[in-house]
Amino acid sequence: MPRSPCPSVFDYEQEDNGDWSGRINVVILPSYQMPLKLSVEVTVAAYIRGDYAGKVILKGNKDAIAQKIFRGESVPISYKVLFPIPFPLPLVKRISLNQEVLCTGPEASGGVVTNIRLQHTLFPVAQLESGPPPPPPPPPEAVARRPAQGSSPQTGHGGGGGGQNHVSPDQCGRPVVPNLLVMNGLEPKRGEWPWLSALFMMDSTSGLFVFHCSGTLINHKHVVTAAHCVKYRERVELTTETLVVYLGKYNLEQVVEKESVYSELEEIHLHPDYDWKKYDADLAVLVLKTAVKYNSYIQPICLWNFSPDLDPIVGKLGTVVGWGRDEKGNQVTATPRMVRIPVVSQEDCLRSQPDFVLFTSSRTLCAGFRNGSGPCNGDSGGGLVIPMEDGLGLRWYLRGVVSLSLLDKSVYSCDLSQYVVYTDVAKYSDWLHSFAN
Repeated sequence: MPRSPCPSVFDYEQEDNGDWSGRINVVILPSYQMPLKLSVEVTVAAYIRGDYAGKVILKGNKDAIAQKIFRGESVPISYKVLFPIPFPLPLVKRISLNQEVLCTGPEASGGVVTNIRLQHTLFPVAQLESGPPPPPPPPPEAVARRPAQGSSPQTGHGGGGGGQNHVSPDQCGRPVVPNLLVMNGLEPKRGEWPWLSALFMMDSTSGLFVFHCSGTLINHKHVVTAAHCVKYRERVELTTETLVVYLGKYNLEQVVEKESVYSELEEIHLHPDYDWKKYDADLAVLVLKTAVKYNSYIQPICLWNFSPDLDPIVGKLGTVVGWGRDEKGNQVTATPRMVRIPVVSQEDCLRSQPDFVLFTSSRTLCAGFRNGSGPCNGDSGGGLVIPMEDGLGLRWYLRGVVSLSLLDKSVYSCDLSQYVVYTDVAKYSDWLHSFAN
């Protein structure tokens, strides 16, 4: 067993099965900022076969640790380091925490040397034990009696733990914060679209998580998004370790929002028919590792249970909300923007631009005013939601998922003088309901 260059920070320990792992002990001081990023660089005189390079695991309850850090406490924490091979054991080359170097050691020597960098990021928890919780939602019967808001939507313009999975008929599609249906692209209120979800992806260069796509909460455990947000072209498919989901998120520049919670992922399901070349079946379902509790800012959307035909909704106004590129050229906006757009017929969509024949089908729909308003880069995976009268009042239903737009080559961004193409979720009803029940 090699010697540790810094025994107070790192040492080797033997598991019950005889295998060796590493143990890192650090004290998190109040001066440290969240998220907490640990980087471990090891070096081994061997060739590593396959894709597995090892793993860093935080020991202890991560939410309890994060809460103590936010309260300004000094917190001793430990990590376990799993090695890719049992022999020879890797040497520690460098350990850093939030870019502060804690330990350095020599590089391995030999005919073949492999250098490996492992990382672990501890995210902030949004709802701390201290501070008032968000107001509880009213009981379902009170929501049902509330007068329907915005029964005549107006056109918009702007830039682009606990519980069961079953959602009762009066629990979905009803924001506790009423929809004001404002015009001219004013940003929505916090909680106005409580099913809006933010997907964060691990940046391969920095190791930090950055905003990636939008999604839509359909129950306590599942979020619907676009398949191309998970697997795009030949790129390696993103995994449960490289994606996290924020629910109740509003301001992307605000690390901690007590109305928001995040969840790591348990599973990712791409639709079995997904074809990245044609954007066919551009649909994915993310399974949350922790079931989310509903509150005033986190509520599910209703899954479409009307006719799957397109004709009944042609001309209807739907709403898309997201943090994507706006009309000022900002790649990502700090707070979400919403836009209201009409659904158009397949004939009008195809006649408007010959290129659409390559990306549309009987399982897509087109929508938009073609006036510069609509979802853009960064809004992928977000939901096109439509208010429908279902016998219990006016509620919001998920009908589309933002899939693609044509490219404006002058700015290499979305061309909102053309329609935007959405995956028509009504054509995938059976597959989606298999997750919702």
